[in-house]
Amino acid sequence: MSGLSKNRFSVPTTIVALVLGLLLLSTVIGCGTTPTSPDSTTSASSSAIEVGDERYTRILQQGEIVGYIGKKVVTVVAGGTTTTSEQFNVYDSGFQILGTYDEAGATYRFTRGNTKKLGNFSPEHSIRQITGIEGIIELKEGLQ
Repeated sequence: MSGLSKNRFSVPTTIVALVLGLLLLSTVIGCGTTPTSPDSTTSASSSAIEVGDERYTRILQQGEIVGYIGKKVVTVVAGGTTTTSEQFNVYDSGFQILGTYDEAGATYRFTRGNTKKLGNFSPEHSIRQITGIEGIIELKEGLQ
C-alpha cells in the first residue's frame, strides 16, 4: 500500500467544511430575512415633524390680486435637536401653486411635475422669480 497516496480530503471532512462555510456565509450576509424587532437607532419618539397652519398674504399689483403667499412654520425634532424654519408657497390668482422659497432664500418653481431651483434670493425677488411679475407689487396680510 505504500504505492497509494493517502487523500487528505475525506467525505466527512468535506461535508463538515461545506457546512461550516455555509454557516459562516449566512452569518456574514444574513439569512435573507429582515429583523422583526424595531431598529433602536430610529424610533418614532426620537424624531418628529410638525407643520403649522398656512397663513396667507395677498400679492397685489395696481390694486388687483395677482397671487398669494402661504407661510408655514416647520419644526423638526431629531435626536434631541429642534430646528424651526419658515416655508413660503407662492400661488397664482387662481390659487394654483407656482413655487416655493424658504427663509434662507432657496427658491424653486414647479412646472408640470418638475421642480427647478432658481437660486437664492430675497423674499421679494423670490416672488418675482416664481411669478414672473414685474413692476411694483404690494403685499397685504390675509385673503381679503
